[in-house]
Amino acid sequence: MVNDSLEQAKKGTGINSKEWLKKYEACNYLGVANNTFDQFIKRGLPSHTINNKTFYNRKEIDDFILKF
Repeated sequence: MVNDSLEQAKKGTGINSKEWLKKYEACNYLGVANNTFDQFIKRGLPSHTINNKTFYNRKEIDDFILKF
C-alpha cells in the first residue's frame, strides 16, 4: 500500500511556488492520506519544527519520493 502511494506521489511531483507546507498541505500535494504520510515520516521524510509547528519542505518531499 505504501509502495503504491509512493508511485502515485512520484507522478504528482511538480513545481509549485509554496516552499514550506503544513502536514495537510503536504498530504494534498502528494495526493495521499494522513496515515500514508505518517508512514513516509517513519521511513525518513524530513520535518522541521518551528515554534511548535511542523513544516515539510517541498524539495525535500520531492527528493524523498523520487528515492523510492
